[in-house]
This record gives sequence, structure tokens and C-alpha cells, in this order.
Amino acid sequence: MTPPHTASPPLSNEDLGQLTRALNRLSRLRRWAGLGERLLQALVLITIAALTLFVFDNLVHLSGPGRAAAFALLLAAAIICLWRIVAAARRRWNQDQLALMVERQYPELDNRLVNAVQFGAQDAAAPGHKLIQAIIREAAQRIGSLDLRAVIPKRGLKRGALAVLVLAPVVAIYPLFFPDHFFNAAVRVFLPTATVLPISQVQLKIEPGDATLEKGSDLTVHATPLRGLPRTVYLELNAANLADRFTMGLDGDRFVYALREMVEPFRYRVRAGGWPRTPKSLRTASRSRPP
Repeated sequence: MTPPHTASPPLSNEDLGQLTRALNRLSRLRRWAGLGERLLQALVLITIAALTLFVFDNLVHLSGPGRAAAFALLLAAAIICLWRIVAAARRRWNQDQLALMVERQYPELDNRLVNAVQFGAQDAAAPGHKLIQAIIREAAQRIGSLDLRAVIPKRGLKRGALAVLVLAPVVAIYPLFFPDHFFNAAVRVFLPTATVLPISQVQLKIEPGDATLEKGSDLTVHATPLRGLPRTVYLELNAANLADRFTMGLDGDRFVYALREMVEPFRYRVRAGGWPRTPKSLRTASRSRPP
């Protein structure tokens, strides 16, 4: 005698709710993982760019336009990284995509989760769709026993974390052992319009600095070494009708150069061993006549 057929219990809202909650949780985990990956990438990229520019400025002493270009490069990198972070935070996946992620990690599901999502609650609740009801119920039960964290791709996070661990000692060594060079370059790059001279192995005291001369008088420029003794010191002159560079002579413990019969206002700069001094201005004035 054939036993009476037992009808399948109707699909409950809890089955659908469990399936939806699991997929929503997976969506949040995937979004947070993507956000973390983008943050690590931004940290690594901006750190490498900043350190490279700092070292480059220490070595070659960037000019004013060079400092502005370095700042613009860092700013562009920061904007790109911020855009990628915002895009990762706003990214969303539909339930079909989330179901496919789970199926790829757990192929033993044999498309049950994908089918359950595609059929949907309305089809499953329709009369005579007992098979669909069973598929959704089984998918809800199976997904509840799965570790959805295993679905999250971790390769990008691991690479970013590894890069941060490698960079951390370098970032610590630079300001720890070369604090003057690090902070000098940081100010020069992040504040390109600030009047901050680069650190050099040679430092000079320049005299007379900004001054006013009588028209037609002579001027002797002195460059006294404060640190290091350069082999050659140059005096760069820039006037309305003259732009030239002269080699200063060593006189005792300082370098000197005499400018004869200066008539027009001019600017001068002293260079030695890659050490550029801020340009100085000298004006000429007619000699006062007694009353």
C-alpha cells in the first residue's frame, strides 16, 4: 500500500529573509574589503611618490617651478586615490552577482544559489512550484552554513599590507637618521611658494645682501663659508643690460668678487657646490649734493 504523499511545507518568509540577509552581508564584506584595498594602495602610492620627490629634492635641489610641479604631481595622485576610494565605498552588487561569487567559491552548490536568486520569491510562492520552493529553501539552509568571508578576494589586501610593512622601515629611517633633510624637503615640496632653501653640504654667509649703492660706485661681494669649503664659488649677476657669471676668488677665509662702477640696479646670486643663495637686490642712487 502506497503511503500517503506528504505535501512540502510552504515557503516561509524566513527562508527568503535568510537568503537575502546572507547576500547583503556578503555585499558589505566585499565593499569593506575593496575599500581597505584602495586605502592601502593610496597609502603606498602617495608614500612612495612623496619619498621619491623628497630624495630628489635633497639631491638636485628643485627650482621654484620644479617644486610646483612636484606638489602638483602629489596633488594629482591624492585626487586619483580619493576618487578610487569613493568609488570603492559606493560600489554595489546585485544578488545575481553575489550568488555567482558564492558559487565560484563553493562549486558544490551546483547552481542552487544562483537558481534560487533568479527564480525569486514571487515565482516560488506561485501554486504548483514546489520544486522552486525546495530550491530556495535548500539554498537558504546551505548559505547559512557557509563562511562567506572565504568568498572575499584577499590578494589585493595582502599585497597592500605587505607593501606597507616594507615601506614602514624606510619611512621611519629617513626622518630618524636624516631629520633635517626629510623635513626640509617636505616643506619645500608641500609648500612650493615658501622661501625655504635646500640643505646643502656647503653653507655661505653672503654680504652685503640687499643694499643701495651710489651710482657709479664699486661693490665687493663676500661669501664666507659657514659649513664646508667649496672648491669654486660663482657670482651670478642679472641686470638690465647684463647677465653673466663670475668666479669668485679666495681671499683668506672667504671668497670675494669686486664689481666696478655699477650704474644700473641689479640682482645677484652666489652658487657653490649646488648651494643656491636667495637672490639679493641692489639699487643705485645718485650722490647727494650739499646745499
